[in-house]
Amino acid sequence: MTRPKPLVLVTMSGVGVSPTMDGNALRQAKMPTFSRLIETYPAMALHAAGTSVGLEEGYGGSAQAGHRTIGLGSTWFASSARIGEAIIRGTIPQAPVIKRLIRSVKASEGAIHVVTLLSSAEWYARQDALEALIAVFEKDQLPVRLHLILDGIDAPHERGKELIERLEERIAGSSVAIASVCGRRYGMDDTAHWDQTRQAFEAMFLSRSPEKHSSASHALAASYAREIYDDALVPTVIGSVTPWKDGDAVLFCHTRPFAIRQLAAACVLPEFTSFDRPSCPDIFYASLVEIDKDYPMHVCFPALLPEVCLGRCFSDAGLRQLRIAETERFAHITVFFNGMQDEAFAGEDRMIFSSPHVSSYDQAPSMSMVPVTDAVVKAVAEGHYDVIIANLAAPDIVARSGNEEAIIEACESMDRCLARIVEAVFALEGMIVLVGDRGRVESLYDPATGKVRRHGTTNPVPCIIASHRHEGLKAVSGDAVGGDLGMTAPAGTLADVAPTILKLMELPIPKEMTGRPLI
Repeated sequence: MTRPKPLVLVTMSGVGVSPTMDGNALRQAKMPTFSRLIETYPAMALHAAGTSVGLEEGYGGSAQAGHRTIGLGSTWFASSARIGEAIIRGTIPQAPVIKRLIRSVKASEGAIHVVTLLSSAEWYARQDALEALIAVFEKDQLPVRLHLILDGIDAPHERGKELIERLEERIAGSSVAIASVCGRRYGMDDTAHWDQTRQAFEAMFLSRSPEKHSSASHALAASYAREIYDDALVPTVIGSVTPWKDGDAVLFCHTRPFAIRQLAAACVLPEFTSFDRPSCPDIFYASLVEIDKDYPMHVCFPALLPEVCLGRCFSDAGLRQLRIAETERFAHITVFFNGMQDEAFAGEDRMIFSSPHVSSYDQAPSMSMVPVTDAVVKAVAEGHYDVIIANLAAPDIVARSGNEEAIIEACESMDRCLARIVEAVFALEGMIVLVGDRGRVESLYDPATGKVRRHGTTNPVPCIIASHRHEGLKAVSGDAVGGDLGMTAPAGTLADVAPTILKLMELPIPKEMTGRPLI
């Protein structure tokens, strides 16, 4: 069998499968290309949530975990699982970094600045970790300043009120105080919107913000009155706090580091230039997990990075590969896909397109999928690359808005993009592999509340292998019932995608890849 050139892998963000019709934008959308591919080529459903992608049992899928699992060909459990084990065992106080931090602020009579996401959806930070740390610091009567980032994306957009009020009650009369609050649009921007990061940084560490309130609950009430909810909460200084100073400590409590990298960079990098920042005082910097290997900070639970991934296999085989995505998903098909490694492999090129600068992506339902598709089609026609890996982001990102009409348009736009990519690939006798990274658009509403779902589902995702040689062939799980993958039992997990691609490319499958070929 001749190795296909090119092999194009397209990850479809937020595309899961479900037999239900209610709230299922994928079923309501007109998607002739997607349906034809399922009916004509090997198509199957794959597990993409919970322990199958390295998350905790019962957790819905995430775009990060999905891309990481696809790229690694194995299930990799993040540092958050190790943190959870430490909390259960009660060993957080014994962590060497926490002990050093406490000794440092005691000696300097400084304060501890704790930066964390406060959310009921514990994708990026664990609330039991925050509680464990508060208890440790309270025991020694250490002054603690909480800098809280509210969610509103993976959790309901007004959930912050309940969480803030509960936390205020918990810390009343203690040495712990809330010093600032902001929405994740500011505190967790990871798309180089540096002015948003600047506003969060200044509120947290310089006590500088146009918004100031006596309490976090008052700040939230004022913001809600203006119909500005958790994720968009303007960085706000709480109470009469002073800026950070020599001898203080900063502890980042995120368990998924990527979304906090910009804010952390502004704190810890001596040669930081992305916005004007005064010289930083002498601070003890720490983080529960490794935010970046080049950031000068103490890490409680260092990353255990995998050594083998699909991108490395291509590079070792001397193949040329191209990664294409827009801003919102560029890190996913590069850093996460490469096993949490920033650096490109030999022979790996990257192309990024800016996501639209709009207040909400339902205003631009196609996002930047068309220029991404243009680039894929052009790269296929030019024939320079053996492998092209691209992401179509809009369904997942637009789903945050809850605007069902816009979400359906995002799905239909994706289908039109797929039609163009398939035509270009088939014209050169190439091969295309389509796979969802997590479920979302197939179940827009949380069945428990009836409100817009703010996180990934536990539903499986589609995987389709299409080429002229695969036309009419069945998947290992058999034909999709009525061309409907939502009625089909999953044939495997996202960890099976990389071994499948290596088999299709006639390349050896490393023993570290625990997935199995799907064909």
